Amino acid sequence: MREITILEKIYRNHRDAKRSLMKILDDLLEIDARVTSVSTTTRQWAKITLEGPDEEAAEKYLESQYGRTCTLREIGEGDIRRGKITDLGRIGYGVYVDIGVLDGEGRPIDALLPSFALRKQMGVKGSISVRRLSKSLGLTDYLPLDIRILKIDREKEEIEARLTNAQARHLGRGRHRFYVCGETRRKIKNALQRTGNSPKIVRIRRLGLLESEVQCSKEVDPLELVRQIGPLINAQITVPRGL
Repeated sequence: MREITILEKIYRNHRDAKRSLMKILDDLLEIDARVTSVSTTTRQWAKITLEGPDEEAAEKYLESQYGRTCTLREIGEGDIRRGKITDLGRIGYGVYVDIGVLDGEGRPIDALLPSFALRKQMGVKGSISVRRLSKSLGLTDYLPLDIRILKIDREKEEIEARLTNAQARHLGRGRHRFYVCGETRRKIKNALQRTGNSPKIVRIRRLGLLESEVQCSKEVDPLELVRQIGPLINAQITVPRGL
């Protein structure tokens, strides 16, 4: 038996989320290994238990696909990691991203995206606040972000990071979309069908287990669409307003 804690969080709709993750993992693992259980850590990361003759190969494959939690000494400057926004708005000097890094006692060390660096990467001039920038970009807790580690202070146990260039470009795209954090893609599709809005959708892009980006047709007002499907799903929905 082997355990691996992957960089996917389960924080809402736990039963549906675990069922969805089990299905995704079973479809991925075309070898002699199976997922026997899915649980969560104190930081809501998904802990996977594997069994079978190929469980070691399955563990390595899941790490390559999702990443895994690690200690501070296992990461280096220049590394790219995927994480999820945490406690957005708790500070005014940046955005924290939980990238699954722990100190020697198992406590999380979040990566800081400084506000000045975010403004520069997004091409924003002036002293726009983190709150206003977040609203313009549609940022919300649990939204997945790809970041590059810039500085590590191992004594203070602090990590400073930047968005990857690809991530910055994606956040700066057009307005005809919205983010859903906290619901499976299947439930989003069901809500769109029930409200008759499926034809207005170009694509539902999976960002994570419980996070999706819904791309709308250009003639559609995302805010109006969100007002219709919002009551049918248990999730946080944000609409990028544009910079």
